[in-house]
Order: sequence, then structure tokens, then C-alpha cells
Amino acid sequence: RPEMLNAFVRETLRRVRAIPGVESASMTTDLPVTHSTRRYVVNIEDRPDESGKGLFSEVTSVTPDHFKVLQASMVRGRYFTEDDDADKQPVAIVDESTARTYWPDRDPVGRRVSMRNPRDTATPPWCTVVGVIKDINSDGLDQSGAPHIYRPIYQFPGSRVLSKSVTVRTSFSATSLEPQIRRAIQAVDPDLPVFNVRTMKEVIDGSLASRRFSAELVGGFAVV
Repeated sequence: RPEMLNAFVRETLRRVRAIPGVESASMTTDLPVTHSTRRYVVNIEDRPDESGKGLFSEVTSVTPDHFKVLQASMVRGRYFTEDDDADKQPVAIVDESTARTYWPDRDPVGRRVSMRNPRDTATPPWCTVVGVIKDINSDGLDQSGAPHIYRPIYQFPGSRVLSKSVTVRTSFSATSLEPQIRRAIQAVDPDLPVFNVRTMKEVIDGSLASRRFSAELVGGFAVV
């Protein structure tokens, strides 16, 4: 149930933030540069003639400290807060690419947008845009410009805890913190597997692996 998932997220982050050396922590449905962000059909309230006709955006659900962990700057508007909960008006944050694409001649803050998973038939709620964030390279270092919309996990918790990632900002190594992070999460749910603990550098390196291989292969043919 949504309230149980939200309680799990809040308690997990409370415990992770209490670990010595952790500066901030958040939870997200998608890590940057992992190519796993969900593509949704977009409807814009003040553009009914264009809504649903090829408009789309990558959609990521995050906790309020997500942008703090990534050190992403707010262009205008506000960040999410703990008050953006399931019983409040749904809100969203868009990046600069989305603002330029969907509201080229106006400020998107205060306007409403809805996002629908192509596989869903239910009518999605309208979300009020409360902020415009600097672009985060979510799709890979070799890709840019795709529209991205962020929404609060507490308003859209989903049903799969396993699909969420905990992100941590720290000056310590991932190796030294991994046992403590694992214990903090499993203290909330002992049956929940914790896996694939990596630094952001390792995440980026993994996203570039195939391109590096291709470059090396082409270089090898050039030498031959």
C-alpha cells in the first residue's frame, strides 16, 4: 500500500542519513546515465490541441533531497519538500529542456501537466509544476536534450521497492560505507536484498562501456 511504501522510504532514509560521513541521502526510481528512465505520454493543460500527439517525457520519481545529493541547481521555483505527500496537490519539477520544449514562450511554474504510462488506461492526475531544474544528464553522457519531468516519490510511490535506488553524498568510499548502508536498509526490512552498491563514477563508467568498446574496436581496425 502507498502509505506503507512511504513509511519504508522515510525510515530507510532516516537511518542512512544517521550513518557517520553521510552528508545527504535520497531515493529515486532511476539513477542518472543508466538509460532506465520511464517514458510517459504527456498532456499539457493549456495546450489541449497538442497534448497526447507525440508529446512525451522521461519521468523519474524522487525524494526531496535528490537534487541536493546530485547538486542540481534550481533555475526558478522550489524543490520538493516532505509536505509533498499523497494527500496533497500533485506537483512536478521539469528540467530546462522540458521548459523550452513545452513552454517556449511562457513560464511553466504554476501550470499543470499530466503524465501517463503508455501501458496504463487510467486517467492520470494533473500535476502543478513548482520548479524548473538545471538539466541533469539522465540518459547518458552521449545523449542530451530529452524532456525530463520529476515527481515526488511520496505522491507516486509505485508498488516495487526493488526498483528504487538509494543515493548518498559522502566523502567516504563506497566500500567503507556499504556494510553500514546495507545494515540500515535491512534494519527496516530484513528480507529486502541490497545489491549493486557503486560510486557515481562507476555508474558513469558503466554507461560508457559499450561506447568505449566500439571506439577501441574502430581504433583497432584503423591500426590494421
